[in-house]
Amino acid sequence: MKKLLTYVTAFALALSAIGGFATVGSAETTEVEQNGTKETATNIGFTSTGDVELPYEAYGNGTFETAEDVDFYKFTLNEDGGIKVQTSLLRTAVTSIELFNENDEMLQSWSLPEGEESIDAFYEGLAAGTYYIKLYVESGTVDNNSNMYSMRVLYWADDYLEKELNDDPETATPMVLNKYYGGFTDFEADDVFKIKTPSTGKLTIRGSYSQYVALNYLLVNSKFEIVEDWTIDPDDTDEVDDIFTVGVAAGTYYLVVTHDVEDVDVNEYYTTQAKFVADNYTEKENNETTTTATPVALKRAYNGILSWKSDIDTYKLTMPATANVTLNMSQSPYTALKAVLVNSQNKVLKTFYTKAGSSNNVSLGNITLPKGTYFLKVSHYKGDYEQVPYKLNLQPKVMWGKIEYKPGMTGKTVAVATTKIYKLKSGKLTYYKTIYKGAENGVYGTDKYGYKLGNSLYIKKSTAVKYYTVPTSIKTSYTLVNK
Repeated sequence: MKKLLTYVTAFALALSAIGGFATVGSAETTEVEQNGTKETATNIGFTSTGDVELPYEAYGNGTFETAEDVDFYKFTLNEDGGIKVQTSLLRTAVTSIELFNENDEMLQSWSLPEGEESIDAFYEGLAAGTYYIKLYVESGTVDNNSNMYSMRVLYWADDYLEKELNDDPETATPMVLNKYYGGFTDFEADDVFKIKTPSTGKLTIRGSYSQYVALNYLLVNSKFEIVEDWTIDPDDTDEVDDIFTVGVAAGTYYLVVTHDVEDVDVNEYYTTQAKFVADNYTEKENNETTTTATPVALKRAYNGILSWKSDIDTYKLTMPATANVTLNMSQSPYTALKAVLVNSQNKVLKTFYTKAGSSNNVSLGNITLPKGTYFLKVSHYKGDYEQVPYKLNLQPKVMWGKIEYKPGMTGKTVAVATTKIYKLKSGKLTYYKTIYKGAENGVYGTDKYGYKLGNSLYIKKSTAVKYYTVPTSIKTSYTLVNK
């Protein structure tokens, strides 16, 4: 895994022909031959720099006796943190620098061009432990006038930095929710962070831009199924923005940060965050199909997010009894949504549409649903389609003939002929309105004035109306759908 270091960042004046860092009072270490293996590596220790951001430094000075000479250096980090490695160049040779951990796994590899400068070779986030740097001549020639080099390792402790190797789920860097983490892109390797959500909620992945490369932020679940995938183009801004928001269940997720392998510039710094808000009433990705649908209850408001034009959010509704159900949804300013209701055999029962606008609760229509299982599929219809939030709720009504059953109702009247409704005022019944054959009215008890309709309204007992007591089945249905 090599890549020619095409950018050269001078951090000091050009070095002399033998190279070196001009640091007063530094604890420089000269290689001790033979140091051509990990076992014989020259140990370099850290001393204070007096700098707040990069508080520790270690030096290694060496000489390539021949073009085949290999030099190893060993250093130990007492705490998790980051390192910045700087090295001088050789005038007549391309050199190579490689970083290894104690397990002999290569963490970083760079080819350093010919030159007379000192450059930033690479940055790396590392866990506490012992590491090795290998230096050797990759091509070119060395002689007594151009074979000496200096290397500097700057170190800072940091709990919130990616820790290499973290390019797969087994080695992923654990991520504390709502904390910002720094990372450095790798060539042909991913940075993987492990996220654990304690409950259902909304997970927002935030990230910074790179000035030179497009960065990809990918979220997968514990089954390694893609939950969301977004790429942000290069930008000069150093801001950290919301990349995407998804509803998730309690569980383990992995955030993968990478860049296009064709990009020349790598080892780019980025900042990312997994922002989590607990919410029991948010759709849970992935819920594109009926088998992965998010369960919803009646009379509850749910939050959803359509992340892309082809996204489908599927909800599972279990009706415990027959009821008339009204679908309410919010309006998005620049987007219209489609909601398709199907039964357990995937037969379309009704299709609803929202309109672009601004409202948290608009009634889209209703339908009577017998006891059973149903699915509501929400998708994009027209307008904007990136990260569109919405709300929905399903409101039930238990119908008893033509009227809605309500708590406290003892029965109903059915007009068998034209009759009148009265209003009780100061102990007297006064005419309110006329009703006709077939009209039904809920009754909340009786007294000397007749059947009580509520709000001081009455129907007199007569042969013009027939009274029915509320069936037990209606009361039971109401209880079931209003739990």
